[in-house]
Amino acid sequence: MNASKIVLYLICTLLYPCAAQAQLLSMGSFQSYKGLGLSIQSEGSDSQVFNTYTLYADMASVFAGSSKKPGVKFNFSHNFRLLNFPSAIGEDFCLYAGSGVSTGWVQDYMRSDFGLEAALTGTFGARMAFKRSILITFGITLDAGAIVFKENGNLKFSVYRNGVYQSIYPHIEIAYRFL
Repeated sequence: MNASKIVLYLICTLLYPCAAQAQLLSMGSFQSYKGLGLSIQSEGSDSQVFNTYTLYADMASVFAGSSKKPGVKFNFSHNFRLLNFPSAIGEDFCLYAGSGVSTGWVQDYMRSDFGLEAALTGTFGARMAFKRSILITFGITLDAGAIVFKENGNLKFSVYRNGVYQSIYPHIEIAYRFL
């Protein structure tokens, strides 16, 4: 299966749950040293919960100069508001934490070959929703999981080290909220 089909399947997987929920939705960019991509946030039926779906090019090894090709990664996170700081003029600020899953075709620490990564994720961050439908989210994400890759013609299984090492890299999402 070529890379364009994998990306198309991941985009469909990313958009389907958002359309099925028919809730408040925001769409925008994901930017980090980890990678660049698309982020979608959907509000849950309870105002204290929101989901984040992120599809991005795994760029950390490209930015570091150890690779010329980026990987592809998909994250899902189910987030809970920990502290709310509403304002009188309709803006909203909160601290949140969440958990989820991650998968992708990525490189791991000190390996030149790509492999299939699967991990459980933990996210912590701050989210600001402005009155003019702009949403800005800052956060960090830890991926604890495994990677399967080929080495000398054999399949190998290893801990996904970049998920832990890159957890210190913050991300920012700038999105437009559709009302």
